[in-house]
Amino acid sequence: MAITHKAYGNFPLNCMRKLVYDMNASSTIYGCLLTSSYTFNQDNHTTYADVEAYEASGDGYTAHGVALTNTTVTYASRVTSFKVATPYTLTFSAVTLTDYQYLALYDNSAPGTHASCKLISCVNLGQTYAASASNVVFTFNSSGIITMTVAA
Repeated sequence: MAITHKAYGNFPLNCMRKLVYDMNASSTIYGCLLTSSYTFNQDNHTTYADVEAYEASGDGYTAHGVALTNTTVTYASRVTSFKVATPYTLTFSAVTLTDYQYLALYDNSAPGTHASCKLISCVNLGQTYAASASNVVFTFNSSGIITMTVAA
């Protein structure tokens, strides 16, 4: 199966309402692994609370996931990009998991409870994976995790 990466429907709205905070700062955007029992719902899932029950668990895995580091937001020629700097990766180190299929990205800097953090996007790996005391590494495109183009 193909890997897909889609933004949650409310992500642009949350940006415009300033409910997603500075994506240019490090340690605010997190990624968490979700099990194969999760069903992606682009229109109705808006906060971490909507995915929390499906988060993977196992030895070495930290609840709520890990932070993306060295993030930047750039603009050139009507294209805005949210990027992770070299080496363009997000790593879950030395984890043992029996089931993961999704990577959900969310803004961990929102005020209030952790459950109210706004979802950004979701990567569907297309099948279930497991890990045994190993690193789970996601490598993002160097042009950006999310890019938005304004028509001329």
